[in-house]
Amino acid sequence: MRKIEVYLKYFWIPVALIIISATCWFYISDTLGNFKVGLIASVLGVGISIFTAESFKQINEYKRVKKTFGFLKLITIPYLKNQFENITDTMNLYQDICSITQAQSFLALVLNFDAVSLSFDKSWLQLIYSQDFIDAMKSDDQFNKLSNAVLEIQLFTKQLTAQSVNAKHLLMNDFTKFGEKETDLFLSRAKQIRNDLNVSAQKLEKYTDKLNEEIDRFFSNSGVKHEEFDR
Repeated sequence: MRKIEVYLKYFWIPVALIIISATCWFYISDTLGNFKVGLIASVLGVGISIFTAESFKQINEYKRVKKTFGFLKLITIPYLKNQFENITDTMNLYQDICSITQAQSFLALVLNFDAVSLSFDKSWLQLIYSQDFIDAMKSDDQFNKLSNAVLEIQLFTKQLTAQSVNAKHLLMNDFTKFGEKETDLFLSRAKQIRNDLNVSAQKLEKYTDKLNEEIDRFFSNSGVKHEEFDR
């Protein structure tokens, strides 16, 4: 039923012209000359051809846009949420950093976040930067909201890289020479990295939700339900 509604939405003009043509075929007066009959048939035929071609163009555009946003809804959004949960769970493991050993363990983990950032980009940004995604945005308001959400998510990946570099520098210290003051400063910096990553993870969650809202708004405005993509 849904497919019938969609096709009628885009093909109603060709269908109407075909109905008019059929009506003319049965009910047109025999008194009309061949020239007038031929002219009417030609006009209707050309109209049907033009509007049918345009309708196929529109339905193909609709399907392309629908698939783009469907991919974002069913794959990208869950992926981003999973990344937020993973980072948050990791930070929760290090709520209490009370020793150099704990700090070293935490920083060694953060050191690998650079690779996570690169993988993060490759996993979903290709779709975001694709021409299909850009073409799918039909208004300046939608473009601005989606762009803002994407920008904030990109800042999260940059934060991962930056904190990876910070962790590398901290791990280069000679811990055998640390006194009480150096130890306190080292632990303080490790905790600051943890806190900054927590803030970044919260922003990732916030702007992932905003991206999700914009996708849902698209589905609502277009009358599409993302469950269609489960089939």
